[in-house]
Amino acid sequence: MAVASTRSLGAAEAEIERFISRRAEKGESTADEIEEEGWKVSVASYREREHKQLLWERLRYHDRIIESHSSTYELLVERHRREVERLEGVLGLNGKEGENGG
Repeated sequence: MAVASTRSLGAAEAEIERFISRRAEKGESTADEIEEEGWKVSVASYREREHKQLLWERLRYHDRIIESHSSTYELLVERHRREVERLEGVLGLNGKEGENGG
């Protein structure tokens, strides 16, 4: 009985090898290969979503920086305008009497 089961085991293994070879020749995918392809597509999709999310975050960051810099710039310009007006007044350049008797 042991000899018969060994022969049938050997025959089964040989049949499996032939089956795998035929599939490989025909270009058919095994379940593992199909699963691996699905995994690759899933990973690529995940990476694409992550990349897009990063791009959106960078866009929002730069928008906030523009707003911040614009506000700061406007405050600085206004401060310097007031200082120019004050100094013109001190120097008597704007038709007003200077603070130091200019």
